[in-house]
Amino acid sequence: MAISGIPFFPPSRAVIMMMDEGVCVHRVANGSSQYIDTVSWRVANFEIKLTEILEAAKVTSVLILNDAVEQHYRKERILIPTSFDKANIIKRRLNVAFPSYPMRAAIELKEQKGAGAKNKEDKDVDKSKPYLFAASPSTETFSRLIRSIQNTDYNFFGYGLLPIESASMLKVLAQKLAEKRKAPAKAEWTILIGQHRGGGLRQIVVRNSELALTRVTPVEEPKEGYSDIWAKDVSRELQATLSYLSRFGYSPDDGLNIIIIGNKEFADVLDGMISVPSNFEALSPFEAGQLLGIKLSFADGDHFTDGLHAAWSGKKLALDLPLSSKEIADISGPRKIASVVMLLLTCALGGVLYMASMEAQGLYENSRNLEVANTQLAEIERIYREEIKRKSALGIDVNAITSSLDIDGRIQRQHIDVLGLLKTVSGELNNLRIDSFEFKNEGDVLWKSPSKTEMPPTRKAKLELSFSYAGNTNPKDGNKEMEDLVDRLNTKLKPMDYLASVSVPLQNLTFSGAVDQEVGLTANLRASSERYTSKVLIQKVDHVKSPGQ
Repeated sequence: MAISGIPFFPPSRAVIMMMDEGVCVHRVANGSSQYIDTVSWRVANFEIKLTEILEAAKVTSVLILNDAVEQHYRKERILIPTSFDKANIIKRRLNVAFPSYPMRAAIELKEQKGAGAKNKEDKDVDKSKPYLFAASPSTETFSRLIRSIQNTDYNFFGYGLLPIESASMLKVLAQKLAEKRKAPAKAEWTILIGQHRGGGLRQIVVRNSELALTRVTPVEEPKEGYSDIWAKDVSRELQATLSYLSRFGYSPDDGLNIIIIGNKEFADVLDGMISVPSNFEALSPFEAGQLLGIKLSFADGDHFTDGLHAAWSGKKLALDLPLSSKEIADISGPRKIASVVMLLLTCALGGVLYMASMEAQGLYENSRNLEVANTQLAEIERIYREEIKRKSALGIDVNAITSSLDIDGRIQRQHIDVLGLLKTVSGELNNLRIDSFEFKNEGDVLWKSPSKTEMPPTRKAKLELSFSYAGNTNPKDGNKEMEDLVDRLNTKLKPMDYLASVSVPLQNLTFSGAVDQEVGLTANLRASSERYTSKVLIQKVDHVKSPGQ
């Protein structure tokens, strides 16, 4: 089973070099390239064989680099009025330039010196820009590659042309060699020549890092002891390339870099065969890889350059000029969508894990803070107990004081003025004396008024007053005194929303005394020592608004 991954940040990639004789597969990972195998187009069960190679590579995505002969290029200048018309204009020009090739694309080039200049007397300013058009045919061999990739679970990274994708590599390589020579990199033209495995001699010519010319010619691989034969063939092809450069505006004054990559035994011989003024360098693939920061394996060989191109393009996050077609869209579209979904799910999972870790860290910190708080609380309680003992030794009952304050606080929270109520009662007693009183308040609910006009809710607050009368008192007279007291109290208590009533009258109570048969003075004296009990109940009532309110 293939390893699924995200194409935007791939840890590994299979690069398929598409050549005229077959395909060459390289595994690129972490800036290194490893040659895996070569499959000829003529081999039986080509698709099965290539699928097996790809699955054995255990990569996350696949890149196709076209290294075949049939690649088509054209430079054109395009006038684009607005940025909104750019895509449509380029698409139409591509259709006209390459009507028979479905896989095509265009890339904007930098303006070369003197290019597109017009007569100064011309009033119209030339706003056209140079573009490089590229195309390749959609062949049955390419379809076989696509079907092989479809048989795997890998993402399809893209399809590009090797000369265009490697043009930037020539610029970096020329700069590194100039630094090595301790000379300024002033040459505008650079030619890279290398032997590809099964693909012939590949020449890439760039001007200021932009592709100017590319050629693939069949050249036999060098044999040990016959280095001059390979060198002569390469020299002849190089001279042919130099003859083409004059058509592209080459001048000896521009400066020329010639870089030969191959076995040093064969490449060094070329130095004496080149007569054109140039900065000549002969490098082995391993030496070129060190300059580019690319590690090549021994399986790539010490002469072939295709592993270098595969590693350079394989580590890119995006191709310089990806070609598209319906076949490519059919395979890359769904897999890119799946990769984006996987990326979003991965990000979501990462977010959840981050939140969980932050929550766990918070809980851990809270637990540590709780331990510290408990320790501090135990120390405070110890100090409090010691202070209680010290105050008790001085005759101060702290517990009684705190209990009294707690009771007072509860009463205050109920919005009940007990002292004011008792003061009102005492002012209306006249000659009466209270034997005892009991205050009750059911409920202990906090209340805050949202407005200044809203009254607090009614509490079931009760104040019961107890009075005693001598046993010889006429109950009718005692009850009259209680009723008069209630009338006086209600006059004062009504504004305070309290109501007084006689809860226990004298005539309804059982006489508390011994009953005997004595009469006369002795009986009257004994009756005066006994007591009648009467009670008055004062309780909080609901707020009653008068009609004028």
